[in-house]
Amino acid sequence: MQLLDLFRRRQEDTVTDSRDIDPMPADYVPGDGEPEPVPDAPLPLIRFLTMGGATVEVHASRFSTRYSWKGRPYVNDTAHEVDGFRWECGGCAATGATDGSNGPRWDYGRYLPDERDLVRADANDHATRCRAMAPTALD
Repeated sequence: MQLLDLFRRRQEDTVTDSRDIDPMPADYVPGDGEPEPVPDAPLPLIRFLTMGGATVEVHASRFSTRYSWKGRPYVNDTAHEVDGFRWECGGCAATGATDGSNGPRWDYGRYLPDERDLVRADANDHATRCRAMAPTALD
């Protein structure tokens, strides 16, 4: 019976007021082990999960193109800036340039503003076929 009494908590040993608890001493040294600020990365517009657990992300992308406001295949004489899209796989590092719907794309995997459905279809198609696992951080 004495052994059982050792494991029982006595009523007078319990702390009921949080002010009675002494804070742990701070052994933190400023500058030692502080996390480095992560640069602001743009959030993805769409994210798909591959069969291996990695993610395929569609991002907004601003780039210069010679395609006209009508889209492909209409080309202007001068280049102008557009807000389009791009996608990339976090597992196998494939992009729309290497694994797009038309094979390797001439425009480096950049999708025009009116091609949102195409970029979504290409990224989702890659996610259904990709078996790459998400990268892990090694200590």
